[in-house]
Amino acid sequence: MATHDVMTGAMTYKFTYNVKSYYGRLVRVTDVSAGKSVVIRRDYRLYAQQLTTMTTTGARRRLSQSQRSQRCHVTTDSNGLLASLTTPSSVVTRLSYVRDTGLLSSRQTHSGTGSDSVYSDGVDGYVYKYAQDGRVTSVVYATGDECTFTRRVYDNTIYVNNSCDGSRVQLTQHNHSLDVYCCKTLTHCLVASCLLHLFAFVTVTDIQ
Repeated sequence: MATHDVMTGAMTYKFTYNVKSYYGRLVRVTDVSAGKSVVIRRDYRLYAQQLTTMTTTGARRRLSQSQRSQRCHVTTDSNGLLASLTTPSSVVTRLSYVRDTGLLSSRQTHSGTGSDSVYSDGVDGYVYKYAQDGRVTSVVYATGDECTFTRRVYDNTIYVNNSCDGSRVQLTQHNHSLDVYCCKTLTHCLVASCLLHLFAFVTVTDIQ
């Protein structure tokens, strides 16, 4: 399976599955243009255990030995969702989820040995709150600050406002495309246009 740029037709990402397995799990994702791949190693339950970034032959010449291969260790919870990720520099990110919906409820990142010690006061953490429809309504930071997101819908346009910095995101759908306007202030807007297609996104369940 692969995704292609809809404008040029060039391949952007290639997905490789273990066809020898009955479950056909994802084992590699390749960024063709960047010359990088993420290889997924699994345990006996077929849950992801290690993520290893690798470079293709052409890109390897420009990188040091340590940059050519970076290995991250991951763990999953009882539902097979990503529970933690540890980088080669021992930066640990832990994730938790809402039990009934599986939505991400919190994310905490800290530096250390990767042990289960108590997080320090300087931990980088976020808590996510959702509406009944599953859309995020606010994010609470480790400092206690909370950013709320309000959403309004007019015809085929959605407006999302951020209470912390006053920024606004405007999304307008046109057939199979989506125009995205990210406004930092009322007088300054950065305009981006992106085309949506089914295979452009990889969810957490694809790693299971």
